[in-house]
Amino acid sequence: MAMLVALDVMSPLWMSVVAVLMSAQKLLPAKSAIDVPAALAIIGLGLVIVVAPFLVPGLAPPM
Repeated sequence: MAMLVALDVMSPLWMSVVAVLMSAQKLLPAKSAIDVPAALAIIGLGLVIVVAPFLVPGLAPPM
């Protein structure tokens, strides 16, 4: 939940994307073919945000 609050402060679009991914993981039957790539995508997005936030559209403040 804290992750969604932080994302909402930065960008409602990205908050929606992550919320849909989290809901899909909770509601759909567990399959490692879907869960592992989704988890890796969320981890990768988090690393990109930490290392180079200007690469993620909608997260960098306008210049």
